[in-house]
Amino acid sequence: MSSIDFYDKSGKAFGYIDQNNNFFSWSGNHIGFVKGNDLYQVTGRWIGFIKNGYIFDGDGRALLFSKGASGGPLPPVPSIPPIKSIPSIPSINSIPAIAPIHPMSSLSWSGSSPNLIFKS
Repeated sequence: MSSIDFYDKSGKAFGYIDQNNNFFSWSGNHIGFVKGNDLYQVTGRWIGFIKNGYIFDGDGRALLFSKGASGGPLPPVPSIPPIKSIPSIPSINSIPAIAPIHPMSSLSWSGSSPNLIFKS
């Protein structure tokens, strides 16, 4: 299985999920992990959920998207991304927080910055 690339609301490459459900920034930093449909920081803090190619925040607004995403806001055309950096060795993930009930996914973009959320 290959990685799934994610882009921000401007179409800029942000990060990717590898075959082991680790979430890396485009620069190769291990910044999170996926458990089920939920996305967590490496600290175990719940960030949001993945649905139909979007990563939605805790308010149900789209934070990131992958190519072919549906059921969220109209994604921009992704820019041609730079070559991914070699990923760092993943740190040991903390025990994830209990995920809340997912809100309904919205057709709007999140006001939160993925860079601030993940501090990549």
